Amino acid sequence: LANEGLIRKGDTLIDYGCGKGRVDFFLSYQTKCHTIGVEYDERLYEKAMENRAGAVSAGRVSFELVDAVQFLVPEQVDCAYFFNPFSLEILQKVIARLLESYYACPRKIRLFFYYPSDEYISYLMSVDELMFVDEIPCMDLFEEQSAEYKESVLPKEVRKRVAVEALSDFGWGKYVGLDGACVTMTGFGASGPASQLF
Repeated sequence: LANEGLIRKGDTLIDYGCGKGRVDFFLSYQTKCHTIGVEYDERLYEKAMENRAGAVSAGRVSFELVDAVQFLVPEQVDCAYFFNPFSLEILQKVIARLLESYYACPRKIRLFFYYPSDEYISYLMSVDELMFVDEIPCMDLFEEQSAEYKESVLPKEVRKRVAVEALSDFGWGKYVGLDGACVTMTGFGASGPASQLF
């Protein structure tokens, strides 16, 4: 997530069910974004605050001890991260809070789900205001899979593969192979229509 360029300096991310704050510290350090960790469990919240005292990115990280359903989403929030911390009923209420904030101050809000359950996906697909954009590749998790699984995804007999990535080609060569190709960005920070950038 940190390497995909979807979260940037100037963004504000809510981490629902932040626990000890690991995601908050990592993302704020890697991307220079501001993070707000929302935690219901007082013991975990206290540990997060303790961890914050020694964190390099502490100035960009805050924590709230509050039930996520009751948390009023600040208007500067433009990202939310979920590590499947809730029941579907609670998720629905949290999404309603995010939508309240959106309607009070219209803006693009990106939601990131780490391995959402089928139940989550079914619900999210039914919310008219939400749009499914993309799945973020996680190469390290792919590498941990069995050889059989990797072969089923990238069969050895298929030698001409193409990777299309709106960032650099870093890491993709391993998957496209010698007979494959990468269609990626070659410069940094460019912005414009894809036909002009690629």
